[in-house]
Amino acid sequence: MNLIDLPQEIQEQLREDRKQLHTTMAVNDPYNIIMVNREGTRYFEARRICQSWSDNKGNYMPFGGGTYWSIAYGAILWDRRRNPVGEFDYEWVRSRSKAFGKSQNGTIIPKRVDTKKEALAIAKQIGIFE
Repeated sequence: MNLIDLPQEIQEQLREDRKQLHTTMAVNDPYNIIMVNREGTRYFEARRICQSWSDNKGNYMPFGGGTYWSIAYGAILWDRRRNPVGEFDYEWVRSRSKAFGKSQNGTIIPKRVDTKKEALAIAKQIGIFE
């Protein structure tokens, strides 16, 4: 189903919501970076992954094995989800099925980088995020 096939009031609400995505979806904390372009059509997401640590004596810690940043860049699409009452709610979601390995300006998007600084540099190279 396309956006144009939805009832007019839902189309209008989704269009209004899309204009605000660059502020409502934005996150920048020690473990997550999420950016959305002004048009609300593309997203950049970086998540900090902490690896576990263990040694040959059987000692294990869920942290301590280092960290890296997992990168995703893709399209924002609308989706409908059934709420607990049984009605459908329509919202914008970051689509993993429409993820890209290269931006329009030719920037290659790696799957992972070592530091947050590198992740932010990739977002800056893409050039569509504030």
